[in-house]
Amino acid sequence: MTDTETSHDAAAAASDVPVAQRDEAEMAEPDAAPMPEEAASATPAALDPATAEALEAVPEPCRPAARAVRQNPWDDELLFAEAACLTDEEALDQAATIYERMLAFEPENFRATIALADIRAEMGDAEAARELYNLAAQYALSDAEASRARSRLRALRGN
Repeated sequence: MTDTETSHDAAAAASDVPVAQRDEAEMAEPDAAPMPEEAASATPAALDPATAEALEAVPEPCRPAARAVRQNPWDDELLFAEAACLTDEEALDQAATIYERMLAFEPENFRATIALADIRAEMGDAEAARELYNLAAQYALSDAEASRARSRLRALRGN
């Protein structure tokens, strides 16, 4: 008896579903099964009308970066590029939203933390900026990054 047969028999013994039915279900095409609600809502960004509407809210110079992010939403470099463009275009709320989402997935991301701190400082929220600069200094991967965060914190304090 092979290992495959042994594991198949063990699985069959542990299951209430007859082997013939289980084998048939295992061999069914995954596309043939009904999609859960979450999967059905995960349409490609290019086909999603909500994405098209969201792109309209993005300043024209940033739309190529926004489209790239919609095609590959997990690419940090694309996210940084879109957020930097939005910052340059003074769409600070939109840029801050991108950095906040990035930090939700990677809370210790130095680049996103310091960029969000810069935005908060520019928006006049000194308290949030101070907190974020302190966090950025903690998350720094090098002395240069930590020094950059501390110098921005000092500049915010006026020292």
